[in-house]
Amino acid sequence: MNIALDSNITSVEFNGSEVDAVEFNGTEIWRKAAPSPTQPDTWEAKTWYGLPSALRLSGSYIWTDGTNIYYSNGGNQYILDVSTSTWSAKSWNGLSNFYGSYIWTDGTNIYYSRNTEQYVLDPSTSAWTAKSWNGLSNFKGETIWTDGTNIYCSDYSGGIYNHYILDKSTSTWSPKTWNGNQDFTGIQIWTDGTNIYYSNGGNQYILDVSTSTWSAKTWYGLTIFNGSNTWTDGANIYMSVLNNQYVLVKP
Repeated sequence: MNIALDSNITSVEFNGSEVDAVEFNGTEIWRKAAPSPTQPDTWEAKTWYGLPSALRLSGSYIWTDGTNIYYSNGGNQYILDVSTSTWSAKSWNGLSNFYGSYIWTDGTNIYYSRNTEQYVLDPSTSAWTAKSWNGLSNFKGETIWTDGTNIYCSDYSGGIYNHYILDKSTSTWSPKTWNGNQDFTGIQIWTDGTNIYYSNGGNQYILDVSTSTWSAKTWYGLTIFNGSNTWTDGANIYMSVLNNQYVLVKP
């Protein structure tokens, strides 16, 4: 039997069955490559460019309008070139000193909500204009989150946890009741595009949307972090806080 010792060979059959190894004159001349081990959800270090050295990138200030990625930290406003991992200065109209942590979307529009400061963005002109809500007028965008279908506001004020659901058609917020757990805020809730997670220090959970049930989640490479510091460029998930910069590697 003649077998070409070609490194591109991925399988060999004998009598119609695939074999794991081939010997010739008592010497093994080919062996099927072992399958690559499944990579768990792992956080790895990440490097960025363009920001002043004194400005430490925090994921809680990063947001998107659906097309571009921005970093908004008071008077520090930047836009990201995803292809080069480089940040450059960005100008806005109507609102120039604001924070990305208060920006959120209902899937159609982009809003800035910081207590009684309520704005909506026109992406085509980079202009912010005043926005009015019904049922709830004083809230922060960092407490807004979604399960992929509905928009919720979950905050803690006056010594209690408050939960609301949004009717987009009328811009109206109504009280929302949760089963199993009421003691959480939307600040630490995030998604990888598939699942919804709650990350608050060492408390790491994943949500079963169909039953509104949270269960423990295990991560590798990074186990203690806050959901407010996670963000995405549309392709990857990052965790950014001070000098700690990570990218999430999925299986």
